Amino acid sequence: MKKVLFTILICGTIILGITGCGKKATIKDDVKSNEIDGISMVIKEGTLTNKGATVIIKDINGKGKYVYGTSFRIEKKEKDNWAKLKETGNNCAFTMMAYYIDDDGLLEFDQDWECMYGELENGTYRLVKDTFLSSDIPVTEEDIKYFSVEFTIGDNNNNDILNMDISTEKSCTYTETYTFFDYYENKDLFSSSETFNIILEKFQSKTGPIIVSLNLSHFSKDFIKGQNYEITYKTTIDYSRGFLNENTQIIKIEPTDKQGLEQTQETCILK
Repeated sequence: MKKVLFTILICGTIILGITGCGKKATIKDDVKSNEIDGISMVIKEGTLTNKGATVIIKDINGKGKYVYGTSFRIEKKEKDNWAKLKETGNNCAFTMMAYYIDDDGLLEFDQDWECMYGELENGTYRLVKDTFLSSDIPVTEEDIKYFSVEFTIGDNNNNDILNMDISTEKSCTYTETYTFFDYYENKDLFSSSETFNIILEKFQSKTGPIIVSLNLSHFSKDFIKGQNYEITYKTTIDYSRGFLNENTQIIKIEPTDKQGLEQTQETCILK
């Protein structure tokens, strides 16, 4: 169901609320439920938990017309207004990848918000995503359109399996080596005054550069362009109340002298 564009560009080709190279954008706070005709989003039946959900985007505007990405934000309904949730401050990584709908006009994303927001309390929420026309690259702020889906977390919703007591958790740590390319200063759905974004490249990568969001309380903004860094990740797999959730966080970043093929990537072995 997921169509991926493997040619990754640094500027203007991915969904993260970006607006092109070097231009600082302001993400709108007053996003409407749906700002674009022909695009809708639903939550896949049986996938909603307080840690994440699978969403299905339906786009009847034609294959390849609009570009999508993995980024999103969660808002909670307070009286008649939508309020942004406070972020956990964890170092949540996401990839620079552009996606298109398939031949049936569908696109599916697994959206795990535990790293960024934690487990949601009971209440009414909406998941907000964005898109832009592929013909609008490079993208400006005016080109970005938003759409959303509402959902409810509560004791009486359809997620009866949440009441199961079975819980199993496994974790592992591993390292990967990246070259620091630059800071990513454009605002996006992940940005806040407590975080900053960096662009990293991996030697002989087949998927292109990635953007990583780091918390200022854990990491200093003192990266050097062209310097290689060894990043240590911790991945936790949690089978809880009948659902399988995966959470990956960056726990350490250190400079390294490893070059080229010396940059052997470790694997994650759950224990």
